[in-house]
Amino acid sequence: MKYLKYILIAFLAISILGCTPSPTGTSDTTDPSNPHVSSSLTILSKNISTIAPSSYAGASIVSEASRDTGIYTSRATLSKDETYLSFIGPDGTTFQPMVFESSTGTKVVFRNVLMHDIGDGYSICFMRNLETVKKEPQVIYKEAGIDEETKEIIYEPVEIIIDVTRDYGENTALMDFNTGEVYLLVNPEDYAGLFVDYADYSRTVFGTENAIYMVAQNYGYSEGASIYRIAKSELSSGRLVPMSNPMTIDWPWIDMVSDSTVVFSGNEKNGTSHLTLIKDTGKDSAPISFEKNNIRFTYTTGNDENIIYLEEFQMVLDDNIIHCMQIRGEYLVIMDITFENDQLSYGDIKTYKTSSGIAPYDFQIMDQEITPTGINVIAKAISETQTSLLQIRFSNGNVSFDEILIPESYSDTDEFILANGRIYWLCNAFSGNESICYTDFNSKQIRTFTFGGKSVASSKINVLDDGTVLFWQYMSGTEIATFSWNLDKEPYPTLLMTDDMDVKQIINIDTL
Repeated sequence: MKYLKYILIAFLAISILGCTPSPTGTSDTTDPSNPHVSSSLTILSKNISTIAPSSYAGASIVSEASRDTGIYTSRATLSKDETYLSFIGPDGTTFQPMVFESSTGTKVVFRNVLMHDIGDGYSICFMRNLETVKKEPQVIYKEAGIDEETKEIIYEPVEIIIDVTRDYGENTALMDFNTGEVYLLVNPEDYAGLFVDYADYSRTVFGTENAIYMVAQNYGYSEGASIYRIAKSELSSGRLVPMSNPMTIDWPWIDMVSDSTVVFSGNEKNGTSHLTLIKDTGKDSAPISFEKNNIRFTYTTGNDENIIYLEEFQMVLDDNIIHCMQIRGEYLVIMDITFENDQLSYGDIKTYKTSSGIAPYDFQIMDQEITPTGINVIAKAISETQTSLLQIRFSNGNVSFDEILIPESYSDTDEFILANGRIYWLCNAFSGNESICYTDFNSKQIRTFTFGGKSVASSKINVLDDGTVLFWQYMSGTEIATFSWNLDKEPYPTLLMTDDMDVKQIINIDTL
Protein backbone atom coordinates (compact mmCIF):
# COMPACT_ATOMS: atom_id res chain seq x y z
CA MET A 1 0.00 0.00 0.00
CA LYS A 2 1.28 3.48 -0.84
CA TYR A 3 2.60 5.36 2.17
CA LEU A 4 0.06 7.91 3.42
CA LYS A 5 0.59 11.57 2.78
CA TYR A 6 -1.20 12.67 5.93
CA ILE A 7 -1.89 11.04 9.26
CA LEU A 8 -3.68 13.60 11.39
CA ILE A 9 -3.86 13.63 15.15
CA ALA A 10 -7.09 15.15 16.45
CA PHE A 11 -6.50 18.30 18.49
CA LEU A 12 -9.54 17.84 20.70
CA ALA A 13 -9.62 14.68 22.78
CA ILE A 14 -12.75 12.63 22.37
CA SER A 15 -14.56 11.78 25.59
CA ILE A 16 -14.30 7.99 25.74
CA LEU A 17 -15.49 6.28 28.86
CA GLY A 18 -15.60 2.77 30.19
CA CYS A 19 -15.12 -0.62 28.71
CA THR A 20 -17.76 -2.63 27.00
CA PRO A 21 -17.07 -6.31 27.51
CA SER A 22 -18.23 -8.38 24.63
CA PRO A 23 -17.38 -10.81 21.98
CA THR A 24 -14.76 -13.85 21.24
CA GLY A 25 -11.61 -15.07 19.33
CA THR A 26 -8.99 -17.55 18.30
CA SER A 27 -5.74 -16.71 20.04
CA ASP A 28 -4.59 -17.56 23.54
CA THR A 29 -4.10 -14.21 25.27
CA THR A 30 -5.00 -15.35 28.77
CA ASP A 31 -1.38 -15.88 29.83
CA PRO A 32 -0.14 -12.43 30.95
CA SER A 33 3.50 -13.42 30.37
CA ASN A 34 2.92 -14.31 26.72
CA PRO A 35 0.42 -11.92 25.12
CA HIS A 36 -0.30 -11.97 21.41
CA VAL A 37 -1.94 -9.60 18.99
CA SER A 38 -5.38 -11.16 18.73
CA SER A 39 -6.17 -10.82 15.04
CA SER A 40 -5.46 -8.78 11.94
CA LEU A 41 -7.47 -6.74 9.47
CA THR A 42 -6.70 -5.30 6.06
CA ILE A 43 -7.45 -1.71 5.06
CA LEU A 44 -10.21 -1.99 2.46
CA SER A 45 -10.52 1.72 1.65
CA LYS A 46 -8.43 2.75 -1.36
CA ASN A 47 -6.67 5.86 -2.65
CA ILE A 48 -6.17 7.29 0.83
CA SER A 49 -4.33 10.59 1.26
CA THR A 50 -5.53 11.75 4.66
CA ILE A 51 -6.57 9.87 7.81
CA ALA A 52 -8.15 11.40 10.92
CA PRO A 53 -10.86 10.82 13.52
CA SER A 54 -13.77 12.72 11.96
CA SER A 55 -17.02 13.83 13.52
CA TYR A 56 -20.14 13.86 11.36
CA ALA A 57 -22.08 15.88 13.94
CA GLY A 58 -25.61 16.72 12.88
CA ALA A 59 -25.74 14.06 10.17
CA SER A 60 -28.58 11.57 10.29
CA ILE A 61 -27.73 7.87 10.55
CA VAL A 62 -29.68 6.08 7.85
CA SER A 63 -29.69 2.39 6.94
CA GLU A 64 -29.34 1.36 3.30
CA ALA A 65 -32.75 -0.31 3.37
CA SER A 66 -34.45 2.76 4.87
CA ARG A 67 -32.89 5.04 2.31
CA ASP A 68 -33.89 2.81 -0.60
CA THR A 69 -37.53 2.65 0.52
CA GLY A 70 -37.73 6.21 1.81
CA ILE A 71 -39.25 4.91 5.05
CA TYR A 72 -37.07 5.93 8.01
CA THR A 73 -38.21 3.62 10.78
CA SER A 74 -35.37 4.79 13.04
CA ARG A 75 -33.26 7.80 12.28
CA ALA A 76 -30.72 8.96 14.86
CA THR A 77 -28.55 12.06 14.62
CA LEU A 78 -24.84 11.89 15.35
CA SER A 79 -23.69 14.00 18.28
CA LYS A 80 -20.49 16.00 18.57
CA ASP A 81 -18.93 13.25 20.69
CA GLU A 82 -19.25 10.66 17.90
CA THR A 83 -16.33 10.08 15.53
CA TYR A 84 -15.31 7.50 12.96
CA LEU A 85 -11.77 6.84 11.85
CA SER A 86 -12.06 8.40 8.41
CA PHE A 87 -10.15 9.19 5.24
CA ILE A 88 -10.00 11.56 2.29
CA GLY A 89 -8.92 10.38 -1.16
CA PRO A 90 -6.06 12.14 -2.99
CA ASP A 91 -8.42 14.36 -5.01
CA GLY A 92 -11.21 14.65 -2.45
CA THR A 93 -12.26 17.28 0.03
CA THR A 94 -14.62 15.34 2.31
CA PHE A 95 -14.18 12.51 4.80
CA GLN A 96 -15.69 9.03 4.60
CA PRO A 97 -15.47 6.33 7.33
CA MET A 98 -12.46 4.08 6.84
CA VAL A 99 -13.31 0.41 6.27
CA PHE A 100 -11.29 -2.67 7.23
CA GLU A 101 -11.81 -6.29 6.25
CA SER A 102 -11.12 -9.53 8.13
CA SER A 103 -9.75 -12.68 6.51
CA THR A 104 -13.33 -14.00 6.25
CA GLY A 105 -14.53 -10.92 4.36
CA THR A 106 -16.29 -9.21 7.29
CA LYS A 107 -16.20 -5.42 6.98
CA VAL A 108 -15.30 -3.38 10.07
CA VAL A 109 -15.33 0.31 11.07
CA PHE A 110 -13.80 2.06 14.09
CA ARG A 111 -16.19 4.36 15.98
CA ASN A 112 -15.32 6.89 18.71
CA VAL A 113 -11.58 6.90 18.21
CA LEU A 114 -8.35 8.44 19.42
CA MET A 115 -5.31 8.07 17.19
CA HIS A 116 -1.55 8.54 17.73
CA ASP A 117 1.17 8.60 15.07
CA ILE A 118 4.10 6.37 16.10
CA GLY A 119 6.16 7.36 13.06
CA ASP A 120 7.46 5.67 9.89
CA GLY A 121 3.94 4.78 8.76
CA TYR A 122 2.77 3.20 12.04
CA SER A 123 -0.04 4.39 14.31
CA ILE A 124 -1.99 3.21 17.31
CA CYS A 125 -5.75 3.74 17.50
CA PHE A 126 -8.09 3.33 20.46
CA MET A 127 -11.76 2.83 19.65
CA ARG A 128 -14.72 2.63 21.96
CA ASN A 129 -16.68 0.68 19.37
CA LEU A 130 -15.39 -1.87 16.88
CA GLU A 131 -18.40 -2.38 14.59
CA THR A 132 -19.07 -4.80 11.77
CA VAL A 133 -21.09 -3.43 8.84
CA LYS A 134 -22.92 -4.89 5.85
CA LYS A 135 -21.12 -2.72 3.30
CA GLU A 136 -18.90 0.32 3.09
CA PRO A 137 -20.59 3.37 4.72
CA GLN A 138 -21.22 6.50 2.72
CA VAL A 139 -21.54 10.12 3.86
CA ILE A 140 -23.70 12.58 1.92
CA TYR A 141 -22.57 16.23 2.08
CA LYS A 142 -24.01 19.61 1.14
CA GLU A 143 -22.26 22.93 0.54
CA ALA A 144 -22.28 25.10 3.67
CA GLY A 145 -20.36 28.20 2.60
CA ILE A 146 -16.93 29.41 1.49
CA ASP A 147 -13.86 29.88 3.67
CA GLU A 148 -13.00 33.59 3.73
CA GLU A 149 -9.24 33.01 3.76
CA THR A 150 -8.76 30.19 1.26
CA LYS A 151 -11.98 30.70 -0.77
CA GLU A 152 -12.51 26.92 -0.61
CA ILE A 153 -16.01 25.47 -0.39
CA ILE A 154 -16.94 24.20 3.07
CA TYR A 155 -19.04 21.04 3.16
CA GLU A 156 -21.12 19.68 6.03
CA PRO A 157 -22.47 16.13 6.37
CA VAL A 158 -26.19 15.54 5.97
CA GLU A 159 -26.55 11.75 6.10
CA ILE A 160 -24.32 8.83 6.96
CA ILE A 161 -25.58 5.65 5.35
CA ILE A 162 -24.43 2.72 7.47
CA ASP A 163 -25.79 -0.68 8.51
CA VAL A 164 -24.11 -1.92 11.69
CA THR A 165 -24.50 -5.66 12.23
CA ARG A 166 -22.67 -5.97 15.56
CA ASP A 167 -20.87 -3.82 18.12
CA TYR A 168 -17.81 -5.57 19.57
CA GLY A 169 -17.00 -2.78 22.02
CA GLU A 170 -13.65 -1.34 23.02
CA ASN A 171 -10.38 -2.25 21.31
CA THR A 172 -6.93 -0.96 20.34
CA ALA A 173 -5.31 -1.40 16.94
CA LEU A 174 -1.71 -1.18 15.75
CA MET A 175 -1.84 0.12 12.19
CA ASP A 176 0.87 -0.43 9.56
CA PHE A 177 0.11 1.91 6.67
CA ASN A 178 3.17 0.69 4.78
CA THR A 179 1.49 -2.69 4.22
CA GLY A 180 -2.17 -1.82 4.83
CA GLU A 181 -2.39 -4.31 7.72
CA VAL A 182 -4.04 -3.57 11.07
CA TYR A 183 -3.54 -5.65 14.23
CA LEU A 184 -5.97 -5.76 17.17
CA LEU A 185 -4.58 -5.90 20.70
CA VAL A 186 -7.83 -7.27 22.15
CA ASN A 187 -9.62 -10.42 21.03
CA PRO A 188 -13.08 -9.05 20.19
CA GLU A 189 -14.80 -12.32 21.06
CA ASP A 190 -13.52 -13.11 24.56
CA TYR A 191 -12.02 -9.71 25.46
CA ALA A 192 -8.60 -11.10 26.27
CA GLY A 193 -5.61 -8.97 25.36
CA LEU A 194 -3.80 -5.77 26.26
CA PHE A 195 -5.00 -2.34 27.33
CA VAL A 196 -2.74 0.62 26.50
CA ASP A 197 -3.67 3.82 28.32
CA TYR A 198 -4.89 6.18 25.62
CA ALA A 199 -4.87 9.23 27.92
CA ASP A 200 -1.28 10.02 26.87
CA TYR A 201 0.06 7.80 24.11
CA SER A 202 3.20 9.96 23.96
CA ARG A 203 4.21 8.34 27.29
CA THR A 204 2.97 4.80 26.68
CA VAL A 205 3.80 4.04 23.03
CA PHE A 206 7.24 4.44 21.43
CA GLY A 207 8.61 3.57 18.02
CA THR A 208 12.19 2.89 16.99
CA GLU A 209 13.58 2.03 13.59
CA ASN A 210 12.71 -1.65 13.89
CA ALA A 211 10.33 -2.06 16.84
CA ILE A 212 7.32 -0.72 18.73
CA TYR A 213 7.24 -0.54 22.54
CA MET A 214 4.10 -0.21 24.66
CA VAL A 215 3.31 0.13 28.34
CA ALA A 216 0.24 -2.06 28.75
CA GLN A 217 -1.70 -4.20 31.17
CA ASN A 218 -3.75 -7.32 30.57
CA TYR A 219 -7.52 -7.02 30.51
CA GLY A 220 -8.82 -8.85 33.55
CA TYR A 221 -5.59 -8.36 35.51
CA SER A 222 -5.72 -5.38 37.86
CA GLU A 223 -2.14 -5.79 39.09
CA GLY A 224 0.21 -3.47 37.27
CA ALA A 225 1.45 -3.08 33.72
CA SER A 226 4.47 -4.21 31.72
CA ILE A 227 6.59 -2.87 28.89
CA TYR A 228 6.13 -4.93 25.71
CA ARG A 229 8.17 -4.96 22.54
CA ILE A 230 7.19 -6.17 19.08
CA ALA A 231 9.45 -6.09 16.04
CA LYS A 232 7.85 -4.28 13.11
CA SER A 233 8.88 -7.13 10.82
CA GLU A 234 7.06 -9.62 13.07
CA LEU A 235 3.73 -7.86 13.52
CA SER A 236 1.95 -10.59 11.57
CA SER A 237 3.15 -13.19 14.08
CA GLY A 238 1.54 -11.14 16.82
CA ARG A 239 3.98 -11.98 19.62
CA LEU A 240 4.54 -9.15 22.10
CA VAL A 241 7.69 -9.75 24.17
CA PRO A 242 7.66 -8.42 27.78
CA MET A 243 10.56 -6.18 28.75
CA SER A 244 9.58 -5.77 32.41
CA ASN A 245 7.72 -7.70 35.11
CA PRO A 246 4.96 -6.15 37.26
CA MET A 247 6.17 -8.26 40.19
CA THR A 248 9.04 -5.76 40.62
CA ILE A 249 7.77 -2.45 39.16
CA ASP A 250 4.03 -2.60 38.73
CA TRP A 251 3.55 0.66 36.77
CA PRO A 252 6.71 1.38 34.73
CA TRP A 253 7.30 4.14 32.24
CA ILE A 254 9.86 4.34 29.48
CA ASP A 255 12.63 6.93 29.81
CA MET A 256 14.63 6.04 26.68
CA VAL A 257 14.39 3.26 24.15
CA SER A 258 16.27 1.95 21.12
CA ASP A 259 16.09 -1.21 19.06
CA SER A 260 18.50 -2.94 21.44
CA THR A 261 18.09 -1.23 24.83
CA VAL A 262 15.36 -0.03 27.21
CA VAL A 263 15.74 2.45 30.06
CA PHE A 264 12.68 2.54 32.30
CA SER A 265 11.61 3.80 35.73
CA GLY A 266 9.02 3.24 38.42
CA ASN A 267 8.40 2.60 42.07
CA GLU A 268 9.43 -0.72 43.52
CA LYS A 269 6.38 -2.84 44.21
CA ASN A 270 5.60 -3.15 47.92
CA GLY A 271 8.50 -0.81 48.64
CA THR A 272 9.41 2.86 48.75
CA SER A 273 12.33 2.93 46.34
CA HIS A 274 12.10 4.74 43.02
CA LEU A 275 14.19 2.83 40.49
CA THR A 276 15.65 3.58 37.08
CA LEU A 277 16.68 0.39 35.30
CA ILE A 278 18.38 -0.49 32.03
CA LYS A 279 18.33 -3.75 30.08
CA ASP A 280 18.87 -4.98 26.56
CA THR A 281 16.03 -6.52 24.60
CA GLY A 282 17.39 -10.07 24.77
CA LYS A 283 15.38 -12.67 26.66
CA ASP A 284 18.13 -13.42 29.19
CA SER A 285 19.12 -9.84 29.99
CA ALA A 286 18.28 -8.87 33.57
CA PRO A 287 17.76 -5.14 34.25
CA ILE A 288 20.39 -3.35 36.32
CA SER A 289 20.22 -0.05 38.16
CA PHE A 290 20.92 3.15 36.28
CA GLU A 291 20.90 5.74 39.04
CA LYS A 292 22.17 9.27 38.44
CA ASN A 293 22.25 10.81 41.91
CA ASN A 294 25.58 11.97 43.36
CA ILE A 295 27.70 10.55 40.52
CA ARG A 296 30.15 13.27 39.59
CA PHE A 297 32.91 13.76 37.04
CA THR A 298 35.78 16.19 36.66
CA TYR A 299 37.01 17.72 33.42
CA THR A 300 39.35 20.53 32.38
CA THR A 301 38.73 23.54 30.16
CA GLY A 302 41.81 25.68 29.64
CA ASN A 303 43.48 25.84 33.06
CA ASP A 304 40.24 25.31 35.00
CA GLU A 305 39.13 22.07 36.60
CA ASN A 306 35.36 21.65 36.59
CA ILE A 307 32.83 19.31 38.19
CA ILE A 308 29.60 18.07 36.61
CA TYR A 309 27.08 15.62 38.04
CA LEU A 310 25.48 12.87 36.01
CA GLU A 311 21.97 14.10 36.82
CA GLU A 312 22.80 17.47 35.21
CA PHE A 313 23.26 15.92 31.75
CA GLN A 314 20.59 15.77 29.06
CA MET A 315 20.58 12.27 27.55
CA VAL A 316 19.60 10.39 24.41
CA LEU A 317 19.88 6.67 23.70
CA ASP A 318 21.69 5.60 20.55
CA ASP A 319 21.53 1.79 20.26
CA ASN A 320 23.39 0.71 23.43
CA ILE A 321 25.13 4.05 24.03
CA ILE A 322 23.71 6.86 26.15
CA HIS A 323 24.97 10.20 24.87
CA CYS A 324 25.13 12.69 27.76
CA MET A 325 25.38 16.39 26.92
CA GLN A 326 25.25 19.76 28.64
CA ILE A 327 26.65 23.25 28.19
CA ARG A 328 28.90 24.70 30.86
CA GLY A 329 30.22 28.20 30.34
CA GLU A 330 31.04 28.44 26.64
CA TYR A 331 31.65 24.72 26.21
CA LEU A 332 29.51 21.85 25.00
CA VAL A 333 30.29 18.98 27.39
CA ILE A 334 29.71 15.42 26.14
CA MET A 335 30.19 11.99 27.70
CA ASP A 336 29.10 8.54 26.50
CA ILE A 337 27.86 5.71 28.70
CA THR A 338 28.05 2.27 27.09
CA PHE A 339 25.74 -0.56 28.17
CA GLU A 340 27.18 -3.95 27.23
CA ASN A 341 26.90 -7.43 28.74
CA ASP A 342 24.51 -6.03 31.36
CA GLN A 343 27.15 -3.58 32.58
CA LEU A 344 27.53 0.20 32.36
CA SER A 345 30.86 1.82 31.52
CA TYR A 346 31.50 5.56 31.58
CA GLY A 347 33.63 7.20 28.90
CA ASP A 348 35.83 10.25 29.08
CA ILE A 349 34.34 13.72 29.10
CA LYS A 350 34.98 15.73 25.94
CA THR A 351 34.50 19.47 25.56
CA TYR A 352 33.78 21.55 22.46
CA LYS A 353 33.95 25.34 22.38
CA THR A 354 30.76 26.90 21.08
CA SER A 355 31.16 29.51 18.38
CA SER A 356 28.36 31.73 19.62
CA GLY A 357 30.23 32.32 22.87
CA ILE A 358 27.05 32.36 24.98
CA ALA A 359 26.96 31.17 28.57
CA PRO A 360 23.44 29.70 28.75
CA TYR A 361 21.49 29.08 31.92
CA ASP A 362 19.16 26.57 30.28
CA PHE A 363 19.89 23.69 27.90
CA GLN A 364 17.14 21.44 26.54
CA ILE A 365 16.98 18.62 24.02
CA MET A 366 14.14 19.46 21.65
CA ASP A 367 14.12 16.56 19.16
CA GLN A 368 16.22 13.72 17.79
CA GLU A 369 16.49 11.81 14.53
CA ILE A 370 18.03 8.41 13.83
CA THR A 371 20.54 8.35 10.95
CA PRO A 372 22.23 5.41 9.16
CA THR A 373 25.39 5.99 11.22
CA GLY A 374 24.07 7.27 14.55
CA ILE A 375 21.76 9.98 15.80
CA ASN A 376 21.23 13.72 15.33
CA VAL A 377 20.04 15.82 18.26
CA ILE A 378 18.47 19.28 18.19
CA ALA A 379 19.00 21.24 21.42
CA LYS A 380 18.15 24.74 22.57
CA ALA A 381 20.55 26.82 24.66
CA ILE A 382 19.12 29.92 26.33
CA SER A 383 21.13 32.73 27.88
CA GLU A 384 19.99 36.04 29.32
CA THR A 385 20.48 37.74 25.97
CA GLN A 386 19.92 35.16 23.24
CA THR A 387 18.76 31.71 22.15
CA SER A 388 20.87 29.29 20.15
CA LEU A 389 19.84 26.09 18.38
CA LEU A 390 22.44 23.34 18.22
CA GLN A 391 22.47 20.29 15.97
CA ILE A 392 24.72 17.70 17.61
CA ARG A 393 25.63 14.78 15.36
CA PHE A 394 26.81 11.44 16.74
CA SER A 395 28.12 9.31 13.88
CA ASN A 396 30.33 6.22 14.07
CA GLY A 397 31.83 7.33 17.38
CA ASN A 398 32.50 10.90 16.22
CA VAL A 399 30.84 14.11 17.41
CA SER A 400 30.24 17.30 15.44
CA PHE A 401 27.84 20.18 15.88
CA ASP A 402 26.47 23.34 14.31
CA GLU A 403 24.78 26.39 15.81
CA ILE A 404 22.13 28.84 14.68
CA LEU A 405 21.45 32.03 16.59
CA ILE A 406 17.68 32.58 16.84
CA PRO A 407 16.65 36.24 17.22
CA GLU A 408 14.52 37.02 20.25
CA SER A 409 11.45 37.74 18.10
CA TYR A 410 11.52 34.14 16.81
CA SER A 411 12.41 32.25 19.98
CA ASP A 412 9.19 32.31 22.03
CA THR A 413 8.58 28.55 21.87
CA ASP A 414 9.63 25.28 23.45
CA GLU A 415 8.52 23.25 20.41
CA PHE A 416 11.16 22.77 17.74
CA ILE A 417 10.68 19.85 15.34
CA LEU A 418 13.45 18.20 13.34
CA ALA A 419 12.28 16.86 9.96
CA ASN A 420 14.31 16.11 6.85
CA GLY A 421 17.24 18.25 7.90
CA ARG A 422 15.13 21.26 8.82
CA ILE A 423 13.94 22.67 12.14
CA TYR A 424 10.32 23.86 12.18
CA TRP A 425 8.46 25.84 14.82
CA LEU A 426 5.40 28.04 15.38
CA CYS A 427 6.18 31.65 16.25
CA ASN A 428 4.01 34.08 18.29
CA ALA A 429 1.39 31.49 19.26
CA PHE A 430 -1.99 32.88 20.45
CA SER A 431 -1.15 36.40 19.31
CA GLY A 432 -3.34 36.47 16.20
CA ASN A 433 -0.21 37.20 14.19
CA GLU A 434 1.35 33.73 14.01
CA SER A 435 3.97 32.45 11.63
CA ILE A 436 5.39 29.05 10.78
CA CYS A 437 9.17 29.18 10.57
CA TYR A 438 11.90 26.84 9.49
CA THR A 439 15.66 26.93 9.18
CA ASP A 440 18.47 24.51 8.45
CA PHE A 441 22.08 24.26 9.54
CA ASN A 442 23.47 24.72 6.03
CA SER A 443 21.94 28.08 5.11
CA LYS A 444 21.23 29.15 8.72
CA GLN A 445 18.53 31.42 7.29
CA ILE A 446 15.10 31.62 8.91
CA ARG A 447 12.17 31.47 6.51
CA THR A 448 8.85 32.80 7.81
CA PHE A 449 5.34 32.02 6.56
CA THR A 450 2.60 34.18 8.06
CA PHE A 451 -1.06 33.19 7.90
CA GLY A 452 -4.16 35.27 8.60
CA GLY A 453 -7.33 34.64 10.53
CA LYS A 454 -7.84 34.22 14.24
CA SER A 455 -5.23 32.93 16.67
CA VAL A 456 -4.00 29.36 16.68
CA ALA A 457 -5.67 26.83 18.98
CA SER A 458 -2.42 25.10 19.95
CA SER A 459 1.24 26.06 20.12
CA LYS A 460 2.11 22.60 18.81
CA ILE A 461 2.48 21.69 15.15
CA ASN A 462 3.12 18.40 13.35
CA VAL A 463 5.51 18.07 10.41
CA LEU A 464 5.03 15.19 8.00
CA ASP A 465 7.68 13.39 5.98
CA ASP A 466 7.07 15.49 2.86
CA GLY A 467 7.46 18.79 4.76
CA THR A 468 3.73 19.42 5.17
CA VAL A 469 2.92 21.25 8.40
CA LEU A 470 -0.30 20.52 10.32
CA PHE A 471 -1.64 23.17 12.70
CA TRP A 472 -4.86 24.10 14.49
CA GLN A 473 -6.55 27.49 14.34
CA TYR A 474 -9.72 29.05 15.74
CA MET A 475 -12.46 29.77 13.22
CA SER A 476 -14.70 31.26 15.91
CA GLY A 477 -14.82 31.27 19.70
CA THR A 478 -15.37 27.50 19.87
CA GLU A 479 -14.85 26.20 16.31
CA ILE A 480 -11.35 24.86 15.62
CA ALA A 481 -10.02 24.01 12.17
CA THR A 482 -7.23 21.64 11.17
CA PHE A 483 -5.03 22.99 8.37
CA SER A 484 -2.22 21.50 6.31
CA TRP A 485 0.42 23.59 4.57
CA ASN A 486 3.30 22.43 2.42
CA LEU A 487 5.39 25.56 2.71
CA ASP A 488 7.50 24.79 -0.37
CA LYS A 489 4.64 23.96 -2.72
CA GLU A 490 1.46 25.72 -1.59
CA PRO A 491 0.79 29.49 -1.43
CA TYR A 492 -1.60 29.16 1.53
CA PRO A 493 -2.89 26.55 4.00
CA THR A 494 -5.53 23.96 3.09
CA LEU A 495 -8.53 23.46 5.36
CA LEU A 496 -8.90 19.77 6.21
CA MET A 497 -11.59 19.61 8.88
CA THR A 498 -13.41 21.66 11.52
CA ASP A 499 -14.51 20.90 15.05
CA ASP A 500 -17.14 22.94 16.89
CA MET A 501 -18.76 22.69 20.31
CA ASP A 502 -22.51 22.26 20.66
CA VAL A 503 -24.75 24.47 22.76
CA LYS A 504 -25.88 22.50 25.83
CA GLN A 505 -29.26 22.62 27.53
CA ILE A 506 -29.88 22.61 31.28
CA ILE A 507 -31.97 19.55 32.02
CA ASN A 508 -35.48 20.18 33.34
CA ILE A 509 -36.33 17.85 36.24
CA ASP A 510 -39.73 19.34 37.07
CA THR A 511 -41.47 16.38 35.48
CA LEU A 512 -39.69 13.77 37.60
